Amino acid sequence: MSFYAQYIKRLIGGDVSVTKPRIQPGHIISFRYRTEVTRRRVNRLVLVLGKFNKGGTPLLHGVSLEFIPESKLYAFLKRVILKDTISQIKRKLELKGPFSELIDRPRSFYQNYVKKNLIRYDCYRTYKMSEIRRPKLYMLDWKKLKLFDNNTHPSAIINKTESLTEIKQSKMLLNKILKSDIDNLNNSRFKTLITDRFGSLDSFYEMLDDLRNFVDKPGADSENEFDASKS
Repeated sequence: MSFYAQYIKRLIGGDVSVTKPRIQPGHIISFRYRTEVTRRRVNRLVLVLGKFNKGGTPLLHGVSLEFIPESKLYAFLKRVILKDTISQIKRKLELKGPFSELIDRPRSFYQNYVKKNLIRYDCYRTYKMSEIRRPKLYMLDWKKLKLFDNNTHPSAIINKTESLTEIKQSKMLLNKILKSDIDNLNNSRFKTLITDRFGSLDSFYEMLDDLRNFVDKPGADSENEFDASKS
């Protein structure tokens, strides 16, 4: 049985293109594979677990969501959900699900989590990187999937008025403010930079609101136009 249609209804924020080298664990991607032809609006939805080489062949491995009942996906993911807001915000800006850094260790994550909890759904997949065409990033509405609790700050949640393109722009601006690419930081280092730069969480949240308001304006396409000095 396919649960594809259910997950399509859970998509939020549109999509953004991504180059294959930028695909990371925690992303949800869709792509064409080889000469595959499909009438689907979205070709597939794969939760990326990692990339590795096997016999000199670069591979991507992940979980094909359409084979997992929504309730089972929730029960699985709540084992690795992040609880602290700053780390959740970092993941959102990276266009990843709100998962702990366990997912960044793909082999052990597969052995300890996927294999023990999801393997019976025949959802684990490997793909040759060379055969992946036109990958795009998508995001599920994690709030509707009940992965957030009542204490989660709104800044960590993608709402219906945001697009993934705008979130990507916000991250570029934040990188400029922090003078660092947050993709290269672990959660602990990211939190330290936020504390050093903004002093308080309230100041950080206020700056995020400013970023959202800026990128939401028509024509706000240049990171050099945002006044970071007031943040």
